[in-house]
Amino acid sequence: MKDRLDWGSIPHSSTDERTTKYYMTDIERLRSLIRTMRLPRFRKDNLDNKHGLLWLARNMGMKNSKHLKYPEAVEQLKIMLREKLYNS
Repeated sequence: MKDRLDWGSIPHSSTDERTTKYYMTDIERLRSLIRTMRLPRFRKDNLDNKHGLLWLARNMGMKNSKHLKYPEAVEQLKIMLREKLYNS
């Protein structure tokens, strides 16, 4: 079955008028990718600040490098860090 979301056209700004309930934010997408990974629960929930994202960048691969969604999660994390989508 074809994925209904077009990830390439997801807006990266909460002020973008194209944002609807059908689009996932970057944080929601990363959270869905790491949901089944072996990570501390606190780290899975702490995605809205710089420190949580940097911790994931350093440590996510230690027990999850063979996870099916690991490469996609790494790319999403890079996008979020590059665009500085965090509060602090």
